[in-house]
Amino acid sequence: MIMRRAWSFYCAEEGEIPVRTLEDWEARRRTPPEYIPRLIEYQMKYEKLANKK
Repeated sequence: MIMRRAWSFYCAEEGEIPVRTLEDWEARRRTPPEYIPRLIEYQMKYEKLANKK
């Protein structure tokens, strides 16, 4: 599992994933479903592209 600090800030600001859940993932107390890291990365890329237009 690859967790990036940017995900924490992004997800917490957007309010999509509770901060406590992100902290648990980063501390490896819990493991996110397999699709979550890919979904977050996809969403970040999409929003970056949308902001360029």
